[in-house]
Amino acid sequence: MASDFLGGLSSQPPFTDQRQRPTANYPSRQLPRRTRPPDADAFVAVGIDFGTTFSGVAWAYSEEPMDIHTVKAWPSQHPRSRDEDQVPSQYDPNTGKWGYEVTPDLDPVKWFKLLLLTASNIPEDIRAAQPLVHAREKLRAAGLTAIDVIIRYLRKLWEHAYAQIRTRIDVDNLPLKVAITIPAIWPMEARTAMQTAAVLAGILSPRAIGRTTLELVQEPEAAGLATLLERERYPEIKIGESIIVCDVGGGTTDVVSYTVESTYPLRIRECVPGQAINSLTHFAMPCTGKLCGSLLVDAAFESHMRATKKLKISSLNTEEYNRFVTDDWEYGAKRTFAGEPEPEDFYLRPPARAFRIRDRMRATDRFALTKDEMETFFAESLAGIRSLLGQQRKRVHDVTGKYPKHTLLVGGLGSSDYIRNVLNRTYQGTVLQPKKPWSAVARGAVISVLRDELAKRCDPTEDDISVIDSMAEITSRISKFNYGTMSSVPTYFLPDFSPQLDTIVREPDGTEAAIRMRWYLKRGEPVKSQSPVTIRYYQYSNDPSIRACKLPIYTSESETPPIRPDDSVSKMCTIECEYDKPFSEWEEIPDNKDGYRKYNGIVLSMKFKGLPKWKLQLGPNQVERDANVSYMS
Repeated sequence: MASDFLGGLSSQPPFTDQRQRPTANYPSRQLPRRTRPPDADAFVAVGIDFGTTFSGVAWAYSEEPMDIHTVKAWPSQHPRSRDEDQVPSQYDPNTGKWGYEVTPDLDPVKWFKLLLLTASNIPEDIRAAQPLVHAREKLRAAGLTAIDVIIRYLRKLWEHAYAQIRTRIDVDNLPLKVAITIPAIWPMEARTAMQTAAVLAGILSPRAIGRTTLELVQEPEAAGLATLLERERYPEIKIGESIIVCDVGGGTTDVVSYTVESTYPLRIRECVPGQAINSLTHFAMPCTGKLCGSLLVDAAFESHMRATKKLKISSLNTEEYNRFVTDDWEYGAKRTFAGEPEPEDFYLRPPARAFRIRDRMRATDRFALTKDEMETFFAESLAGIRSLLGQQRKRVHDVTGKYPKHTLLVGGLGSSDYIRNVLNRTYQGTVLQPKKPWSAVARGAVISVLRDELAKRCDPTEDDISVIDSMAEITSRISKFNYGTMSSVPTYFLPDFSPQLDTIVREPDGTEAAIRMRWYLKRGEPVKSQSPVTIRYYQYSNDPSIRACKLPIYTSESETPPIRPDDSVSKMCTIECEYDKPFSEWEEIPDNKDGYRKYNGIVLSMKFKGLPKWKLQLGPNQVERDANVSYMS
């Protein structure tokens, strides 16, 4: 039986891009428009913001990159809904209707995005929330899994978005570069599950024009890119100052902090390392985020309405209740409440059957909510947001010596005037909102794709350079996980070698080795965009038919990753790449009777956004090869 050994001895200088990009000086804040005709390398960039309560899609043509379009015209029986920037994340398994197609008489599945998380990663109060409990029961009754319904919803979302893009541009004859956003709070298994769902939804279906690419982008990073593209609207941010992007969505609230390295072109670096969230956030994750989005506001409102003795909400049928919550709460009181100045009471109009008989005889069918009650609905989400921002501001101060200059507030709940007003009172007017906070994440995903792809062009024009320089470049990111491989290390290299603790193997050349974890990137360490992390390996094999190098990648969320494999280590994926020479040309092993040979010069290179991106360099020819990556289920 063939047996392979993966070993690693030393690191190697990182790969670098030898192309020298011309430098442009564009002091004006006016965003440039491209003037050159379409190129052979033109493409369409698409950003998908799949949210807990609402989702959105944006896109742009690479030759008109400053014109970022938001997908609308959603299928709906209500004219008002068709022109919204986002569509509800809801799906009815019985009818196959989704988004605004779901009429008030249906009982759809909601919040199903959260089902990608394990129960231990969801706070108990959210885990027991009625929409999430209902989602589990509904899926169980329909014989569906969370992945099943996410795939069906994403397929509907993608088909509609593609059809809308096709009305504006000949997308059938252009390559597609797609980015899907994910919460920064998500653990690795949820990230890989999201990518799998996107693939199974058909987003990467074969097209005659060429392969569609897909990447994951963290939601607060995407929101920051979109907001900073509008930076002419804000007070000037100087070199050395920091900003926080706070993305308050339907389920999660994520924050990310950047320090400005250059203003024109705008270059920023993630300045605060990821860390485990303390008990205030209910669960320990290696990132800065919290489940304190608008779902808590909705849950508080619905709980209050069901508990009030002035109404009999339980007497309403599904259609009556859904119509009331949508019209009077979602598009009424919730979105218009600003705090100060406000009237003393907010009036809702529940269906007549919700009133007690003696109240039906009164001249009015209105139900009053006081300002104090409205504030109570927002209280838990607001407390979580303030706690998160307070921690993040302190960490930025600890790292940079200064508090952040501004907080950019985005997302669905981030568009709330009440949330903005309260935070501005807390942080002395430093909280800002973009023009379109609801669509900021989807537009930022488009910007992320555009900037990366335009920067790859071998012969960029002045138009290319001016567009690239108008978009914020994130020069380095902070790793939120430990990434590594499992390899055999000669025991004479190990001062902490222990025959009792280490798993010992004998390499084909006779060397005694121990199985160790090699963490090439640890949590909290920065990764520069232009200088990815690299590490060098060798491999033994006695299989003459071997054609490809297979390199398992492991992750750990531990504060201090273990030196030996343990329960905190999980296999993330396997990277596969064809060797550059046949087995017969590998280095022979003297005095080896089992036919082993040695391949030297395997160099792994990694950079990341939402998920890592790998390349393998095989042999002395310094050629980087794209790797095939198989993620664990």
